Amino acid sequence: RFKVPSGARVEIDDIVRGKVGWDAEATVGDFIILRSSGIPVYNFCVAVDDATMKITHVIRAEEHLTNTLRQGLILEALGYPMPEYAHCSLILGEDRSKLSKRHGATSVDQFRKEGFLRDAMINYLAGLGWNDGTDQEIYEEDEIIEAFSLDRVVKSSAVFDMTKLKWINGQHIRIQDNAALQPLV
Repeated sequence: RFKVPSGARVEIDDIVRGKVGWDAEATVGDFIILRSSGIPVYNFCVAVDDATMKITHVIRAEEHLTNTLRQGLILEALGYPMPEYAHCSLILGEDRSKLSKRHGATSVDQFRKEGFLRDAMINYLAGLGWNDGTDQEIYEEDEIIEAFSLDRVVKSSAVFDMTKLKWINGQHIRIQDNAALQPLV
């Protein structure tokens, strides 16, 4: 077990969520870091792996925000600095529930087989929780890379909108030359 020090508090300045903090003793208390089988638990492994790989930024779903508490305590106890965190909102289905298999295609390959272009998927997915502050909707990959900044990622959940994805795909099809499209037909 990991013995949580009395009065311990973990605070982060999350790039997306802002200041977040926990009273460790009241929130989690002492917690397991090694199973009875001798296998370390997820939060221990992730913290040690991030530290030894010198990870500077952890970008993950908001549902992992609470893991930050245990990971922060472990990192502090081992003398490692905490990386910067960005906890992004979940993508929701059109029914506003967490996106899952029941909402349709579940892999990039499945979308490819359904005729969606790579550039359209990158364009659409980048826009699901981020914008560059303009009204532009159609981007080439290099434009997204150039414009992207974590401080423009929004806190609110995005809804996966198949109609919008189809529209973006259509826009990308129109800007392709015939030679690029022919192998896809």
